[in-house]
Amino acid sequence: MDYQRFLDKREEQVLPYLGGAVVDAPGRALRVKAPVAPGWWRFELRGRDATALAPAEPSFDAALPRVRGHLLGPRLVGPDGLVAELSFLPEDEPPLFAPAAARRWHSGDLLFEQLEFETEAEEAARRALEDGRGLAGVKAVPASLRAAFAYALVERAGREHGVPASPLEVRQAVGELAKGGPARAVAELQRLQARRRTQRVLAAAAIEAGRLTAEEARVTAALAGTAARLLRLRRLAGEQLEVTYSFLGTRFQSIVDARTLNVVDAGVCLSGEDGALTLESLPGVIREAVDTEQLVITRAVSHDG
Repeated sequence: MDYQRFLDKREEQVLPYLGGAVVDAPGRALRVKAPVAPGWWRFELRGRDATALAPAEPSFDAALPRVRGHLLGPRLVGPDGLVAELSFLPEDEPPLFAPAAARRWHSGDLLFEQLEFETEAEEAARRALEDGRGLAGVKAVPASLRAAFAYALVERAGREHGVPASPLEVRQAVGELAKGGPARAVAELQRLQARRRTQRVLAAAAIEAGRLTAEEARVTAALAGTAARLLRLRRLAGEQLEVTYSFLGTRFQSIVDARTLNVVDAGVCLSGEDGALTLESLPGVIREAVDTEQLVITRAVSHDG
């Protein structure tokens, strides 16, 4: 390959820029020479560098996977109950539970494409949430709307009772939650609290018996309930921990902050969002990446090391 010719080649492409030092084009990542506001931009590409020229209208390749579901704030809830952050939502905030379509970009990020036509079910779900009722009796409720409604119930109850809960923790109960309404959501939060207390007690007992160090107990408790199993823990410089764990039949290795267990390096490709996660939430994100066929492991772990 004539590398000088490659470096001198110039072209323009419309690409989504999500912030940071890199913009993803089909098949390659490019360095952004001068960061701009996140959004769709026309870029000049030269070699491995990209220069933003001007804002542009969204440009989706028809081959990009389309994902449909219902909105829960800035998130899209799919028919399988999985929740994904959406980029580039309209400036006018869409209604809660609005049906929407998005495209999965080459980087794995989910980009808003358009709002879709509503049925009577969406407005019925909004009224039920406002009135403190479940969806019992509401007909033709899509699976994604049922899940979004259940998560909205749990999040509201969590704020009222001071018990945070992620959608992944209640995903298996969305049918019962949607039908049962606020009372069922409170019961689900009580169940989560009980499970968390049990894990803390087990971790404390393991420390007292000398089976686990305090750090191992904290990490084990963070992974509890995610189906992930701690294999090895190693302290690194800079108040960091290297956590090796088994999940979905695969070994993963992540670097976390020793004090907060916030993720420093997930060990899988997260488009620069590692710092937004904790060790407790990371396995759920990995499962979502597996379900959407987007998993890319960046820290390979052998079975003997």
